[in-house]
This record gives sequence, C-alpha cells and structure tokens, in this order.
Amino acid sequence: MFLFSGALCFPQFYQDDYDVKIERVELARYNTSYLKDVKFQYTFYNRTQKVLNASGHLLVDVGRDATVTVQFYKFASNEYRFFPVAFDANACHEVAHNTFNLGVMLKNTSNITPCHMKKGLYYIRNLAFNDFSHLPPHFLRGQFKMDAEAHVSSASLFEIHFYVTVSDKPPKWNKKQ
Repeated sequence: MFLFSGALCFPQFYQDDYDVKIERVELARYNTSYLKDVKFQYTFYNRTQKVLNASGHLLVDVGRDATVTVQFYKFASNEYRFFPVAFDANACHEVAHNTFNLGVMLKNTSNITPCHMKKGLYYIRNLAFNDFSHLPPHFLRGQFKMDAEAHVSSASLFEIHFYVTVSDKPPKWNKKQ
C-alpha cells in the first residue's frame, strides 16, 4: 500500500507517458459550521474544455494547519473499489512548493491562499485541468475515483470527488522526409 503522511516533499514531477481525462467533479459535502453559500460547478467553458467554478464564504479563519486527505478508488467489476494509494498533505506547504502545479493553478484562477485564509468570500474561476505533466510518472491506466477531503484541526471542511480516466498518450507520428 502506498500511504504517505505529512508533507509530500516529492521532487517536481514530469511525465509524458499518460493522459488524464476528467469525467466529472462533484462536491460531496461541506461543513455548514465553516462554510456558507457554497456554489460548485464543473462545466463546459467551450465545446472542448471543461472548467471548475466554485465559491463560498469562509466563516472562520484558517491558518497553516489545513490538511487534505486523498484516497484513490479503481473502477473494477462495475464499481469503484479501494485502491491502495492514499496520502495526507498540508495544504499550505504543498501550494507554497507548487506540488503538482497547484500553486500556479490557484494563483491564476482564484483568491485562495491556503497559508492564511481569513473569514470572507473565496472563489475559483475557470480553473482548467489541462496540464498533467506535473503528475507522478508511471501511474496505472484505467478509471479512478479520487476523494479529496479538506480538514482544519479535527473538523472536516469539505469533500470533493474526481472521476478520471488515465490512458496512454497516443503515439507520436514523426513524418520522415
């Protein structure tokens, strides 16, 4: 089982052997003691590109103690089954170190700064997941469900489910002259 705890501290990955297609993203639940007026949508931006739009009012101050727990499930025998890849990560640390290119994606599309979030309105606008080159190389192919749950201290803030398909990149066609 691949179980990571604490900071990921991975080197900056680069992979070019697989593509990821995000089928859908859904907000499974959120804690009304910490968030209100939450809106969440994964929709088409144009004919070919889907984007994530989300907003909500944070009711408490969140500091450097926010963590994210991620668990993978693999689609097999017509259902998502437990897959032994899971990790806990400090949100502030991982965004500051731009793990999986998260820091750049959030900086360009939102006002979220996980290291010091005060009460107020936070949003993500038109976040397109289209660069998967910063993910770990040699990941298994198939359909997966990824559950990401955000925590502050011992309380859960929200849980998001990503449904994705990991497939080989098409072969490169080099035209010989």
